[in-house]
Amino acid sequence: MEIILDKDKKELLESIDDYTSNLIEAIPIIIKNCREQKSEAVNFNLIDLSDGLIWLNDAIKLTFDIHNIEMFFLTGVCEDLIEAMMNKDYFLIADILEYELMSAIEKINGIITKIIADVE
Repeated sequence: MEIILDKDKKELLESIDDYTSNLIEAIPIIIKNCREQKSEAVNFNLIDLSDGLIWLNDAIKLTFDIHNIEMFFLTGVCEDLIEAMMNKDYFLIADILEYELMSAIEKINGIITKIIADVE
């Protein structure tokens, strides 16, 4: 199926693809830092992660007509992460990242990568 996109949406999809690919590589590092209880690194990583997830959520909303990806899961993941952070439960943070966030990011990346391939 060929998809026709305007230049701005195509560039945004490429940015989503790049960001999710980078995130797939970064999440295991954050998980490792959590499991090793490197609190300073984890706190820094989670600030960057939260900023990135806000951008991703906005970008997905702007391109929703192309892919129909729902981001409702993100609210629950963020709530769980905040609670774990407040409790300084780095093992729970690692589990949330590994078992909830990672699979969702991989799914988003797969969908966006396929759409980009169909456009080119």
